[in-house]
Amino acid sequence: MSKDQKVELKLSDRPDGYGFFYGTASLGDEFVNVSVMPPKDQWNGDIELDGYKPYPKQWILMRMVMNLLALRQRPNLKTSYCPA
Repeated sequence: MSKDQKVELKLSDRPDGYGFFYGTASLGDEFVNVSVMPPKDQWNGDIELDGYKPYPKQWILMRMVMNLLALRQRPNLKTSYCPA
């Protein structure tokens, strides 16, 4: 991967009932399914799952059930980029 390549994150417009946004993270032709949980003050789910509580200030990016990234600022959820 070159220094100029970016991971593209595409997410749903709204969270599901558990407060997660769902989508894909891609780099070129490769992609993985991801879920993102917003911080506590922006969480909008109906039910908190055991073991998956929103963090106080971080956006949590997960692949399967493993945390990949915690962000302190809200990304643009439609076209966010993060370093690979």
